[in-house]
Amino acid sequence: MLMGRGYMGFSMGLGFILMLVFWVAVIWLIFELFGKGHEKTDSLEILKSRFARGEINKRQFEQMKKELL
Repeated sequence: MLMGRGYMGFSMGLGFILMLVFWVAVIWLIFELFGKGHEKTDSLEILKSRFARGEINKRQFEQMKKELL
């Protein structure tokens, strides 16, 4: 018999693990491509830190924030 107990158990377990890895990768890729834009958040955080350090004044901060959002 080619499909004894040991062979079948290993094959099915490996197939399940590979399928699980595949679907996790697909879901991760979808979230990366179509998820919330990280760029706007990062840009806004940079703008906030520049304002906090005093590199820009409140008027400049508000104007740049308006352009980002």
